[in-house]
Amino acid sequence: MEQVFNSLDDMILIVDSKEKVLFANSKLIERFELNEKDLQKSYRDIALQQDRDILRELICNFEMYTNRVIEYTLSLQGLGKIHCDVNVNKGMWYGESAFFVTLKEKGIYSKKDLEILVDNLPYSMWMKDVEGKYIYANTQYVKNLDVDKERVIGAYDWNFCDEDQCDYSSETDHEVIVDKRPILYERVIHNSEGDIWLETYKAPILDQYGDVKYIIGVSRDITFNKKIESELLDSHKQFYALNEVVSNGYNESSGRFDNFKEDIIQKLGVDDINIWTYDDKEDKLNCKCYLGKYNERDIDNIELPITYEELEGFFKEEGAEGIKLLCDRKNYPNKDILEKKGVKFVGVYKLEYNNKIIGAVNFLYSKMDDAKSSNEKFIRILCNQIAVIIKNHSLSKEIKLELKKRMETESELQLFLDTAIDLMVIIGDNDKHRKLNSGWEKTLGWSKEELLKMKWTDIIHPEDLELKNEFIKKLKTEEKIMSFKIRLMCKSGDSKWIQWNSRYLKSRGISICTGKDVTEQHQLEEQRKNYEEAIKLEKIKGEFFSNISHEFKTPLNIILTTMQLINSNIEKERISADKGVALKRYMNSIKQNSYRLLRLVNNLIDITKIDAGYYKLQLENHNIVNVVEDITISVAQYVENKGIELIFDTEIEEEIIACDPDKIERIMLNLLSNAIKYTKVNGRIEVYLGIEDGKVFISVMDNGEGIENEKVDLVFNRFIQVDDISERRYEGSGIGVSLVKSLIEMHGGNINVTSKVGEGTKFTFYLPIRIVEMEEGEKDHVPHKSEMISSKVEKCNIEFSDIYN
Repeated sequence: MEQVFNSLDDMILIVDSKEKVLFANSKLIERFELNEKDLQKSYRDIALQQDRDILRELICNFEMYTNRVIEYTLSLQGLGKIHCDVNVNKGMWYGESAFFVTLKEKGIYSKKDLEILVDNLPYSMWMKDVEGKYIYANTQYVKNLDVDKERVIGAYDWNFCDEDQCDYSSETDHEVIVDKRPILYERVIHNSEGDIWLETYKAPILDQYGDVKYIIGVSRDITFNKKIESELLDSHKQFYALNEVVSNGYNESSGRFDNFKEDIIQKLGVDDINIWTYDDKEDKLNCKCYLGKYNERDIDNIELPITYEELEGFFKEEGAEGIKLLCDRKNYPNKDILEKKGVKFVGVYKLEYNNKIIGAVNFLYSKMDDAKSSNEKFIRILCNQIAVIIKNHSLSKEIKLELKKRMETESELQLFLDTAIDLMVIIGDNDKHRKLNSGWEKTLGWSKEELLKMKWTDIIHPEDLELKNEFIKKLKTEEKIMSFKIRLMCKSGDSKWIQWNSRYLKSRGISICTGKDVTEQHQLEEQRKNYEEAIKLEKIKGEFFSNISHEFKTPLNIILTTMQLINSNIEKERISADKGVALKRYMNSIKQNSYRLLRLVNNLIDITKIDAGYYKLQLENHNIVNVVEDITISVAQYVENKGIELIFDTEIEEEIIACDPDKIERIMLNLLSNAIKYTKVNGRIEVYLGIEDGKVFISVMDNGEGIENEKVDLVFNRFIQVDDISERRYEGSGIGVSLVKSLIEMHGGNINVTSKVGEGTKFTFYLPIRIVEMEEGEKDHVPHKSEMISSKVEKCNIEFSDIYN
């Protein structure tokens, strides 16, 4: 509003009720030669007494003088007298009640002169009543509305404005009326020429009762400023956020100025504007942008070789910047072409950013009047804004290229990480996953999105949390690559062992970790440890059995030798006992149980040797028919004495195979011992030898008690007997049949059993038909000598020692 009052030729004085000066327009200040100190005083301090009295009268009796023009002569201190018409109105000034004093020197301007003045102002001005009806509107206002002036006076906003604009105008009018104070706002309107931004000031005019009588408004066109602000905002957004794709060069930079180039051309009256940017790498100016009637196709040379020192020196010369005749500018690029096109004047201005020249702007004029009327201050402000836009382009391009390189590098790295089979993760001090590769989903089942919302501790096995805490504490202390192994929870609820290599970066507060699924290796390692432990225990057990077996065997041999000597003396009647004492029966009982212990010791020793891999067969080529038949015959008398029939049958007279006859004897005696043990008196045991599928088979079958089906497969298990201990009727350790199976397998054969309760049991074992090459001097069928006892009778006594009458 101050601008409006300052543009008037009337003198305006605004004072409060205490006559303090609130405002004086430039006309009054100039006419009465007032200064800033004067404006800070009260009116009574700068006016003569009679003038103070007149103003006081007008204020005190405001209602009486409302809408009346008072003629009087105004005298201020130190000045002559001025004859004026005085009009006083009451209104609001910046929220404060004030008196508006209008002083018009008599005989200077008429109302028509004032209207002409207002119509030629570059501002839109109007007046409405409280109903919204237009009382007055100047030429600029109706031009912005794109209607005739006759249509405005006496009309309302809805007669020529759209609904949105009408609503907003009504709202602001209502605000002024209710609050009785001025408001200032910005608003865009639409007309045939496009959108126009207006800065509008609305103020109330009060009547003598303090009610709003009229609303006055003043608007100024700020469209150009808005476009510049918008362009700068876009440029800054591009620089900081890189939301736009920066072009490869400035050939497309003219697009950045399309939004306001017409406003520049119109405001400056210029024919063309060309923008030059300096290339400090190639030491040259490039003309990159044309905003007017001339374009690059009309210009032959759009490059100007020049060093930065030369460019800087040019603008330091006096008169280098500014508007000059084209003919006065020496060596101006394409000067002849521009003169032919009618260019008379050229304005040259530098583009500077942070005190460094980045280019230049040239303004081309064909008319002298346009050149002279150009606003120098506006041009320099415009150049500063263009410099910011161009520099932001340049910086954005550099940053974009650098960002592109980094993104490519990061993309390659991420691709490498995603294709890696290992787990990779960056973990913050708060245990949150910051970044990870895609291997997690394959290994643990968790997706990237799920893990990024979780903490590392959320997926660590509860039993390993303490281990993890200790490791992280050590990792942060030593700040070097360290390894550890913990379990992580899978999405399915299972867990997997992960071997980690980690490094803590203290400066960034993160841990960089790579992990590998070692679950299988861990399980194999655990199995290996268990196997090693089992082997160790087995070795200890074997050594124990071996040692204790030998410890048993030595005294047993002594006992048996002593028994043989005692029996010999008893038979020779060198030793006698009291009558009724069955000394020989007692001695036989001692002998039988000694044999039983010796059998058990022998079996333990053999099993221990087999398990340890020290047991060796003495393979020789023998007629297996004779070997088996001789063993059967050797126990025939013993079996008959038990009331059992023993039958040997074969259809083969001779079959030479490689075998250890001593071990075959152990096998046969053990199987016959079991048959005798479970066969009742008058029972039958059959031994049959035959050939089947290229193998010799020997079967031992009885018609004894038989074995239950569910227990048949247990007979070959070591230390297991098919009878429960509470129901056991026959002695045994459960080693014999297992030893038989091992001895047969050492021959390259196999054994099976069939049985039926109440009908008997049949053991059948198979031996491969093969022979071994004998060394020179060795003979087949060499009789095998026993290490301890040579006679077959003794062997039978040992193997049958757990059979009691």
